[in-house]
Amino acid sequence: MTPSHHALETVPADRLSMPDFAGLFMRAYSDYLVPLHLDEAAVASMIRNWDLSLADSRVVLSADTPVAFACLAIRGERGWIGGMGVPPEHRGHRLGEVAMRAVLDAARQRGLARVGLEVLSGNDIARLLYERLGFEATRMLDIWSLDPLTGQARPARAIETCSVVEALSAPAPGRAPEAPWQRAAASIVNMQAHGAPLEAFATHTSGVIDGVVILARAGGRASVLALDAVPEATDALLAAASAGMPLRYVNVAEDDPHRSAILERGGRVDLRQYEMCWRP
Repeated sequence: MTPSHHALETVPADRLSMPDFAGLFMRAYSDYLVPLHLDEAAVASMIRNWDLSLADSRVVLSADTPVAFACLAIRGERGWIGGMGVPPEHRGHRLGEVAMRAVLDAARQRGLARVGLEVLSGNDIARLLYERLGFEATRMLDIWSLDPLTGQARPARAIETCSVVEALSAPAPGRAPEAPWQRAAASIVNMQAHGAPLEAFATHTSGVIDGVVILARAGGRASVLALDAVPEATDALLAAASAGMPLRYVNVAEDDPHRSAILERGGRVDLRQYEMCWRP
């Protein structure tokens, strides 16, 4: 049956059980432009790590059947769309717009000052929807990959393991721009609090920290979560993070000061995303 806008109802996402909500999420992303390996545990992890508020997220129902959703994450006065989608069998009826308008109404009710999101550069349908709703592009983010690195060119400086807390509280010598939501300090703290096996390294010059990197290893690959270092220390930190594994660095801003070091190490841009922002 074709969903009718007159028969639609939007409800808080926490009205659904976790299996039902995760199933809706997985169906909506089953044919995503980038293959995603999602299950109920992965969706639950995203909710915890990214501070997704199911009470403020919205699900669109048609005759009690979930047909679309939009997730809202909240931190203080900031919000972030942590997923929006429509299962393939329900597309073509602007249900994603219904879900997004409902979740932005929830953001207004919560008094959020801004709501961000990311959208793949090739996903024109979604990007045009967001623009229609008032989102504006703020910067381009790149998803990088690097082949396994070694430390053959490391400068003569001390490098050692450190705690994630120490890495997050270290000075910001590299003046990296504001991290995207998934790699923000709050997300990293959440990951560690819920048992993610994170690692951190720091470099020193004369006993003073001049660079840090935080990463997670899974599936034979190291994912950089945070990198902040003076130029002379960046190479050593990338090599320590790699430890013979391929590296992935997601959502690196165009003005990130470490881009040149990644390029020199043979980094490749696999995907690009628009970061967008909405203000009420």
